[in-house]
Amino acid sequence: MGIRGIIGIALLIGVAAFFIIQGMQHTSPPYAELGDLEKIAKQVGAGKEYTKVSFRGEIVDGSIQRTDYGMLFVLIDEKDQKVPIQFHGVAPQSLQTGREVVAKCKVYPDETVISHELIVKCPSKYEEEESAGLAHPGSPFKELAEVPGLVKDMGAGTESLQIRLRGKIVAGSIQTTDDGATFTLADDQEHTLQIRFRGVVPEFLEAGRRVIATCTVFKDGAIESDALSLPSY
Repeated sequence: MGIRGIIGIALLIGVAAFFIIQGMQHTSPPYAELGDLEKIAKQVGAGKEYTKVSFRGEIVDGSIQRTDYGMLFVLIDEKDQKVPIQFHGVAPQSLQTGREVVAKCKVYPDETVISHELIVKCPSKYEEEESAGLAHPGSPFKELAEVPGLVKDMGAGTESLQIRLRGKIVAGSIQTTDDGATFTLADDQEHTLQIRFRGVVPEFLEAGRRVIATCTVFKDGAIESDALSLPSY
């Protein structure tokens, strides 16, 4: 191979490397677990102002706060790990609590997280999961026995939290109300909780039926549900 051939190959390699590097710079930041925020912040190297990652989860109910630069919100994943995120820019119109989002973020050494780009996932995925009895980020499954402890641990400024409960409807516990019904849910360990359902009572609501209830638990211990579904088992 002559000198011209060698030079040509070198030029082709250089051009290819340039486009590869350019492509890498425009790809999405790598996904990271919300629980790894502290570790990610500590790994911001000397001379670097921040590192880029993508966080995925659901927006915690009631956490959205409008600001001069955009908004603040809290992201939660299926492990109940949470990260507060500052979003700078115009938020997508479909952005709302309960929606899964991907936030492309800059993580700073002090664990500040700033996002300039949000991708809102289609909710139809979660409608399918709900009918199959699957939990998703933002509405974690909890055992009935855990609920009193959750109520006790609610801090100042926290009026309610959203969870999912599953169990069997206790015989004789269903009572219709003007806005829905009340019933008692029991698990296999015989723990019970009274739930107030608000909405159109589904036909499958009957004694002995196993259900999944998406619930709001209040500071006074009251439990309200606005969505009931049948588990896949």
